[in-house]
Amino acid sequence: MIASQSRRNQHGFAMLVVLWTVALLALLGTYLVVAARERMAMANDLRTAAMLETAADGATQHAIFEMLKGQWIPDGTIRAVRIGAVDVSVFLEDEALKLNPNHASAAELQALLQQLSINQRLAATLAAAIVDWRTPGGPQRPAGTATGADEAPGRNDKAPGVPFARLADLAAVPGMTPELMQRLRPHVTLFIGSDSDVVPATGSADTVNAEHVIGIIAIAHGPNRAMFARHIIVRTNARRSGRRYEILMSESDGTNAELPTNAARVSVKP
Repeated sequence: MIASQSRRNQHGFAMLVVLWTVALLALLGTYLVVAARERMAMANDLRTAAMLETAADGATQHAIFEMLKGQWIPDGTIRAVRIGAVDVSVFLEDEALKLNPNHASAAELQALLQQLSINQRLAATLAAAIVDWRTPGGPQRPAGTATGADEAPGRNDKAPGVPFARLADLAAVPGMTPELMQRLRPHVTLFIGSDSDVVPATGSADTVNAEHVIGIIAIAHGPNRAMFARHIIVRTNARRSGRRYEILMSESDGTNAELPTNAARVSVKP
């Protein structure tokens, strides 16, 4: 009787061990399946990202060649091209039509800011602050001193007195907010000097062979709203021999790599 009860207990314990083992194996199997799916999804994302980057870079090169032939000009058109199996939106903008904050006068900067629907008082304050910021030995305000009605308190107002090295440096100017920076950035450039002989790219016969500085934005569109944006600044005909263009700046997925929503759209064959 006792022996029979002992065997039943052993059998029950063995069944419990088997059940726990099966549960652990099932849990391990589920983990391995999930991990494999995650690795596969990651690999697909990396492959898609590489494909989109390649397509965006190819579209910028295509745009450069079309400009050199005089076929494309920065006329406010968004061109839809297909690179391989990827659709790419390409937009060209003439840097010669923008202001350089390193050279523009306070009056020019104020006029631009007012065109962007910034009130006259704040526009004048911001324009003066930009000029002060870039001017060696320019006026410096004590830290935390407000320079405009819309300025956040506690800003560091010590101007470095050197030219802006990047457009992003404008964000440090007293009175400049992220919203104002977003409005201003598409209208300024660091690639046109005060004494530059660069002319607007009008597309006329007398300017086809002139030197132009053009911004190119290429956005490659992938599945599930995946995208890759390339923004370059290119100077065409920068050299009279050898290569006929020079890339001055290139950035990927930049905050300024946005296409205007009201621009005309056309499809072209690469």
